[in-house]
Amino acid sequence: KVKQHQERRCNKLKETIQVMASQIFFDICEEKPIDVDLFFSSEIHFPKIEYEPRITAHFPIPREVKGMQIIQDSIFSNLEESQNTIFTLFFASVCHLAGHAKVTDFKKYKEWIKGKSENRAYETIEFIEDIRVKEFLKNKFPEYYSEIIKIEKIFDIINKKKIDDFRNLAK
Repeated sequence: KVKQHQERRCNKLKETIQVMASQIFFDICEEKPIDVDLFFSSEIHFPKIEYEPRITAHFPIPREVKGMQIIQDSIFSNLEESQNTIFTLFFASVCHLAGHAKVTDFKKYKEWIKGKSENRAYETIEFIEDIRVKEFLKNKFPEYYSEIIKIEKIFDIINKKKIDDFRNLAK
C-alpha cells in the first residue's frame, strides 16, 4: 500500500513537471499546442526535435536502473544529492529544443546542402543553429539561458574530472 502511494505521488510529480515543461516550451517557441507534438519518455536517451511534417519534440525523462537515476546517458547514484542537476538538465533540454522550434529552419539550407556529405552538412547546420538558439535564449529568455549555462558548467566540471582521472590512471 505504501509503495502504491509512492508510485501515485511520483506519477503526479512527473505529470506536473511535464505540464510545466510544456508551458515553458510553448512560451519560448510561441507555437500553439495544436501545432506541435511533445512526447516525454523514459524510453529515449536524448532530446530530439523533428521539423517535418510538423514540429515534434521528444524529451527523455529520468529512469531508474538498479537504484540509480539515468537521464541523457548520465548516471546519478544519489537522487537526493542529484535531483537539482537532473531537473536542470531536463529543463535545459526543454528550453534548448523550444529555441530550435522558434529559430531553426532547415529549409533555408536546402541549396547549400546539395553536393555535400549529408552527415557533415547536418552536423555543420546543427552547430550553427545551436549558436543561434543560444543567442536567442540569451537575449529573449536570460532567466532560462542561465539554467543552460549552469548545466554546461556542471558537465564541464564532470568532464574535467574524468580527464584528470584518466590522466592519473595513465601515469
